[in-house]
This record gives sequence, structure tokens and C-alpha cells, in this order.
Amino acid sequence: MMKGTTRMKSRYAIVSATAICGFLVLVSGCETAPQKKDAGQKPLYENMVKVQEAEISQLKARLNMLQDSFTEQTKSITTLNQNMQILEQRNQGLQNEISSLRQAICEEKQERQAALDSIVNKVGKEIGKAMTVTAAAQAKESAEAGKVPIGPGPFVKYEVQAGATLNAIAQAYKVTVEDIKKANKLKSDSLKTGQLLYIPKK
Repeated sequence: MMKGTTRMKSRYAIVSATAICGFLVLVSGCETAPQKKDAGQKPLYENMVKVQEAEISQLKARLNMLQDSFTEQTKSITTLNQNMQILEQRNQGLQNEISSLRQAICEEKQERQAALDSIVNKVGKEIGKAMTVTAAAQAKESAEAGKVPIGPGPFVKYEVQAGATLNAIAQAYKVTVEDIKKANKLKSDSLKTGQLLYIPKK
């Protein structure tokens, strides 16, 4: 909008200057025309010449003002163009910085995600190892429990039924709980359905 207004003013100044120059040429032509005037008309003619000279002087002053204004406007336009170029360069610089920041954020996000995935995988492996060790320990305990019984025989094989306890089994076979635990290398009183026990005969 500012550029359009400045250009219109500049065009108006140029047109005005051109019109004034044409008028000056016309007036000058009138001054050089043959001055065959009557003696009675000479004062009137001189008065007209003075008036025209005063008008020409005013027009010249106006023309100088318009030329000065045109020069100032030209300088203003040049300054505005330079400022616009500076602003465009700054804007481009800011856009480059924003692009760089976005790229850095994206890279950091990817690095954090990769680190998180690595931690999750590591924790998963540790849990898997722990579960494997636990399963192996349970299998070892079950295998040890199913080995050849300890102590003098003979022994009776008994498969644990649902709801059975060491106390009930001991009473049924008329032995002690400690006898059953010792013969089967049991560390606790807990039993599993289907577990094989060796019961000492009395």
C-alpha cells in the first residue's frame, strides 16, 4: 500500500513538472514575439510582463519544490526497499533457525525413543532370564523331590490328590510328617496335585 501511494505521488510530481516546463516555454515564446504595441498600450504591456514574470518565478519555485519532493520520495523509496531486503533476510534467517530447531527436536525424539526401546528390551531380557532361572529351580526341586527316597525301606509310592496335606497323609499311613519330608527331601509342607511321594512303611 505504501509503495502504491509513493508511486502515485512521484507520477503526480513528474506530470506537474512537465506541465510547468511547457508553460514556461509558452510564456518565453510570448516574450520573444514582435512587440509592436502602441505607445498607449506600453504601460499595460509592461504590467502584463511583470505579472507573467512573477507567475513564472512562482512556477519555477513550485517546480523546484516538486523536484526536491520527488528527490526525497525517491530516497524514501530506496530506503524502504533496503529495509524490506533486510527484513526479508532476517525472516529467511529465522525460518532457517526454526527448521534447524525442528530437525534437532526430531533427532532428539528419535534418540530418546531408541534409548527407551533399548531399556525395554534389556528389562525384558532380564525378566526372561529370571523366569528361566525360577523355572529351572522349580524343576530341580521337583526332580530332587522325585528321586530315590532317603532312609531304610521299604517305601510306598503315593500320588498327591487334590486337597491332600502332609498331615492327612501321615495320619493315613501312620507315620509322621517329618518322616515323609525326610524321605522325599521336602523343605516345606506345601504339596502339588499329582506329586509323587515315598511313604515309609511302619
